[in-house]
Amino acid sequence: MKRLISGILILIVFVTSFTVSFANKSPEKVLLEENGKGKNYQVVNLKIDGKVVESEDVPPIIYPLNGKGRTLVPLRMIIEYLGDKLNADIEWDGAEREAKIKTKEKEIVLQIDNPYATVNGVKKRLPDDISAKLLAIRDNGRSVGRTMIPIRFFEEEFGIGIEWDQETSTASLSIPEGSEKNPEKGADSNPGSDISGEDVN
Repeated sequence: MKRLISGILILIVFVTSFTVSFANKSPEKVLLEENGKGKNYQVVNLKIDGKVVESEDVPPIIYPLNGKGRTLVPLRMIIEYLGDKLNADIEWDGAEREAKIKTKEKEIVLQIDNPYATVNGVKKRLPDDISAKLLAIRDNGRSVGRTMIPIRFFEEEFGIGIEWDQETSTASLSIPEGSEKNPEKGADSNPGSDISGEDVN
């Protein structure tokens, strides 16, 4: 009987300890490289139209800037998941370090480390004064880089709704009703280019 009671008490202590440690678990971190320097970033969970989506390599992250955290997301990932509604095509210029987004009504140029985007030839400040970033992750010995942009960029340029859940570090994107009827929004994407063993876009 004493052994049974002791066993139950040990089990309770173990379960309680596990629950507490799980509840206090730090947000998931990922090691990414920017301009050859590695740094750990907090990973952001992402939902698009209510569905949880995950990146195959570089995930959405919180990027610290001037004492504040900004949510950056992989450009290609968002365009792929919203392709049937945005009707956007992506081109990557490695020499200029520029990503170009084309729709029927817009041509948007984003240059790495430049806080301005060019929209139909007009310079426009990016949200929160944060430039597009090229962040890379090591995958089986090679570096896979992605163009990361402020998530609010999609809200401002494409009218995509964004909600933030602080408790779960989750950003939720949603397309307003009728957006797919807009001639500017529909399907297509370009996976980018593979340059000298590095995936970049």
